[in-house]
Order: sequence, then C-alpha cells, then structure tokens
Amino acid sequence: MDRRASQVVDLTGLARAAKSSGPAWGCATDDLNGTLVRWAEGEGVAAHVNDVVDVMMVGVEGRGTVVVDGRTETMTAGALLVIPKGAERSVAAKTTPFAYLNIHLKRTLQLTGPAARPSRR
Repeated sequence: MDRRASQVVDLTGLARAAKSSGPAWGCATDDLNGTLVRWAEGEGVAAHVNDVVDVMMVGVEGRGTVVVDGRTETMTAGALLVIPKGAERSVAAKTTPFAYLNIHLKRTLQLTGPAARPSRR
C-alpha cells in the first residue's frame, strides 16, 4: 500500500457481498495486516493459539462468540476485542453473516528448517 495514499473501505458492504465464508477482503502495509472475515451461522475458527502477535478484532456485522482462554465474549457490529498473543481462542458465528475485521502487526516469516541451501563446492 502506498504510504501517501489512504482509502475508505465499506466493510459492511464487502461482508454482505461475499459469496462464501472465510476471508472476504485484506490489506497489508509495511507494518500492519488487516483481514475482513465472514462466516455463516455455525461456522468459525477452531480453538488455536497465536504466539506471534496480539490481534484486535472489530465486529462488522451480525453476532458471534469468541472464546479467549475459556472466557466467552459476544461480538456484534462496533464491538472491539483485543486478543493477546499466547491466548487460546476460537470464533463461532451465531448469525448469518457474522463478519469481523482482524488487525495485527505484520508477521515476520518464520521458516522451519535451514534458512538457506548449503553451497555445493
């Protein structure tokens, strides 16, 4: 994204226009990542732990629940939830659609295995 440019995005419109579940829109800058996610009732994200970055979750449309380290939070349009790195979390849509925006610092690429191929001499 051009640092000098800004853009207003209609998140509700994008969520309503999405034809399938999952990521509906995304944006990445040098420092931040943002993803609009949309689920149908009964869908969501299984429990997992993100050890890399804190995440801000902003409700865009509908209603869902987010369980963070065993505590259940209800998310609706306009609600903000900060999920610390290292917390276990899951997401469940209670309406169709349930849409939210995830915002976090850009993740650095984490490689498993050797960082470079050995030279052949």
